Amino acid sequence: MKKGPDEKGNLEIEFLKRLIVFFILAAPLTSPAELNVKSVSPANHWNYGLVEDSLVNYFPLSEKNWQEDLFVNLQLNSVTSPLSQVDAMGQNRVSIVDQMTSLEFLFRLPINSKWAIGVDSSINSTKISGEDQVALGDTRVQIERMFRDYRTSSYGVSLVGDLFLPTGNSDRFLSNDTIGFGIKAAIEKQFAWVTSVLNFGVQQFDRSEYRNIDYSQQVLLGIGNRFEASDKVDLNLELQTSFLSNKDFIGGPGDLYFGGHYKISDISRIQLGVGVSSLGDSDSSSYRVIAGYKFYPSRVVEPKKTTPTVPVTKVYNFEKVVTKVERCDDSIKNFSFDLFKK
Repeated sequence: MKKGPDEKGNLEIEFLKRLIVFFILAAPLTSPAELNVKSVSPANHWNYGLVEDSLVNYFPLSEKNWQEDLFVNLQLNSVTSPLSQVDAMGQNRVSIVDQMTSLEFLFRLPINSKWAIGVDSSINSTKISGEDQVALGDTRVQIERMFRDYRTSSYGVSLVGDLFLPTGNSDRFLSNDTIGFGIKAAIEKQFAWVTSVLNFGVQQFDRSEYRNIDYSQQVLLGIGNRFEASDKVDLNLELQTSFLSNKDFIGGPGDLYFGGHYKISDISRIQLGVGVSSLGDSDSSSYRVIAGYKFYPSRVVEPKKTTPTVPVTKVYNFEKVVTKVERCDDSIKNFSFDLFKK
């Protein structure tokens, strides 16, 4: 049976609709990716999970033995659906990157008692369209300078400079595929029961774009709070976010994080936390789990000094004892003499 022209026209229109939807959904996978969806880097310090501190606890207050303060952070970071979007009909959310699990490593070494330099990168397993692949992430080089110490003044201040090197695989959304720069200030203050830090700065890449959203220029903002629950446990509540200055100052990548640290010894501690992440206007939200191990491999734990116990020898003064006995004997004699007189 032959189909009429109206029926053929309807089939062609339906086919074109399906084809348009297919290309809209497939475009991010077939075109080169210029967006790094790794919004979290390993913490380069001892106290917080995401935000920068003011380097206060990084250097000893006496500024002695800072050469032995090599700091290492090994971190496992897993996030579900870090990049997704709503389909062309505006009804269903489609994951572009289904899962990302990263083994992150950071090394930090003081240059002197005020400056420190660090480098970090990651090995990542990304799941896209049901296919898992392992690839490198971008490399970050940091240099930080401490200006004020809140242990000796009312607040602490440090300045952080970032250099991002495109060592990651951009096809797996692990790199902006260009060199980037950033600068950030950290202001930290200790209160009665909480220590808080404020971060603000800017970040610039030559290009970083996805679905016509320009991520290349970002204004950064972060707030972190640290609560000392006990001598061994610290709790962290942190928020880091950004604004895209090239896109009418809309919200960019951000993370809300809650976690803590458990002190194993004076030179090591473990980190565990959960968070919610978003890339802002890309219709992407995800859940994150972070587990890490932070330690100072060059430090040596000095054994606690104990004072030896010396046995106490009691010394008796026999002269006083004899005197007391003689006095007692005299009183008895006197008593007996007086009684005899009566």
